Amino acid sequence: MIFVTHSIREAAFLSDRVLVMGRRPSIIMEELAIDLPRPRDIAIMESERFNSYVRQLRNAIEASHAQ
Repeated sequence: MIFVTHSIREAAFLSDRVLVMGRRPSIIMEELAIDLPRPRDIAIMESERFNSYVRQLRNAIEASHAQ
């Protein structure tokens, strides 16, 4: 299933893999596998591992906007 969102935390929580797209022309700038156990409890959003994924995604988005 493809799920499109602008929420970094939502993407990390719901996904097994996140693709960051660049500006036009839209190309895949980054692919990040999310290796968190399933089913995911909302409490996982407080973990360092989860927040590490969020930081990696934020950095990838910022880099894609710089280009």
